[in-house]
Amino acid sequence: MANETQHETQRSASLDPQTLDAIVEQAPDAIIAVDVDGSIAFANRTAEELFGFAREALLGQPIEELIPERFRTEHRSDRQTYIDAPRARPMGAGLELRARLADGSELDVDVSLAPVQSTRGTLVVAAIRDASARREAEADRLDLMNSVERQLERERVAADIHDDLIQSVYAVGLGLLAAERDGTMTKEAALARASLSLNETIAELRAYIRWLRAPDAEATGEQLATRVRSLLGEAPEGLQWVTVFDFDEGKLPPDYRRQAYLIAKELISNVHRHAEASEATLSILERDRQLRIEARDNGRGFEPESVPTDSYGLVGLRRRAESLGGSVQLVTAPGESLEATVQFPLPAATGPAASTPTI
Repeated sequence: MANETQHETQRSASLDPQTLDAIVEQAPDAIIAVDVDGSIAFANRTAEELFGFAREALLGQPIEELIPERFRTEHRSDRQTYIDAPRARPMGAGLELRARLADGSELDVDVSLAPVQSTRGTLVVAAIRDASARREAEADRLDLMNSVERQLERERVAADIHDDLIQSVYAVGLGLLAAERDGTMTKEAALARASLSLNETIAELRAYIRWLRAPDAEATGEQLATRVRSLLGEAPEGLQWVTVFDFDEGKLPPDYRRQAYLIAKELISNVHRHAEASEATLSILERDRQLRIEARDNGRGFEPESVPTDSYGLVGLRRRAESLGGSVQLVTAPGESLEATVQFPLPAATGPAASTPTI
């Protein structure tokens, strides 16, 4: 195998200069070589087409001519840092890079860098590609995800209003009818019971409105743990929450962080509205490249098999988990505690995406 690899290397190295020049000239990416002092030493045909400059106008010019003016000072510093320790790598990983065209307009680009030794000394070769289509496709994907998310939330709100609030009001009406037929109950007692039930429904409605108005984790820019703790502040009287957080916020891209927040929000809401618990624990843990979101309470529990297959709360949890390659597990029974666990794998890439656009 080593001999075969060496043979292939020798074959590629034996290409004549004209062929190598043609490969570089016809490359689909713009290729620009820059001296250690930042002067453009080479530009291929695709670079001319991409930037709109004639090749002769580029040669000898500082590379900063191809960078929007507001980023040039920072770029000079970054360029020197790269020259001090050059290596092949994408440029500005996680950044949105911008290039300046001949007409003064700007373009989203992806850039890869590599040092090359030449008769002029070390050159930095940049392969540059128009990133507009890729970023537009990514924006379309996020718009689609947000649209699906909004539809799920609408369905959830409709189901909760029907299953909880309308049924509660309907029960008050049935109670008044029953009281009218019960000769042993006075009108005062019937009205007092109805008033108590309506006050409980109003309190539930207010709690639900607060839950709906809770700011989105991404919109506020606050940490996931901070936003989750704020949800616990809406706990009904008599319920004490304990939180256990052991995860790296930097390993959660924005879409994962949003889903984790909404999953935690759903688990907390279920405890607040249904569990009738006095103690509960909410955990967000990173274990073996998995994120686990757990809610435990000492409430009344339920029979998991009795939950309708179209229950919006459970369906929403499962859809969110499955969209991330994860799963939902419920351990409970009527009159017993509940342990709900949502688990999904973390993405391979780590570290938060930066937002400063430079090339």
